[in-house]
Amino acid sequence: MSRVAAAVGVAVIALSAVTLFGQATPNFAGRWTLDRPVDSAAGGGGRGGGGGWGGPNQTITITQDEAMMTVAYPQGPNNVTVTFDLSGVETTNVVPSNFGPVEQTSKAVWQGDRLVITTGQQTRSVSIQGGKLLVETSTPGAAGAAAATSRATYTKAPEAGGRGGRGGRGSQ
Repeated sequence: MSRVAAAVGVAVIALSAVTLFGQATPNFAGRWTLDRPVDSAAGGGGRGGGGGWGGPNQTITITQDEAMMTVAYPQGPNNVTVTFDLSGVETTNVVPSNFGPVEQTSKAVWQGDRLVITTGQQTRSVSIQGGKLLVETSTPGAAGAAAATSRATYTKAPEAGGRGGRGGRGSQ
């Protein structure tokens, strides 16, 4: 009887460990379209996209597996792709700027169901809230000013479900 009780105890502990430590992290993969804020002062909208990736009226595409997340988006005339290692290892991306390409080093770490990406002094938190992709960006204020935090929400585009149909882009 004690062997059975011990075996059951070990099984319960193992199952608890899997439940606590084996929780699946969110998968942000998909094509996402930036929502227009109802009130840009409250929603953090504005010309820069409100803290998300790309500018206003943009669509971003995220691919993700267990090890990496890649975000692709248009920025002006450029198509930008940035990649983040989901294990916390620093990654380096080259992104366009007004003065030419800029190298950025980022570190992405999971904090519960949020992916927190730190690039220089900027912190970007990515999560799913109410079925929407929420990107909150914090940047320290200049010369002692308060930090600026902005939010952007994205709606996931429906999965492509076959050939043709309405709303397709056609050949380009």
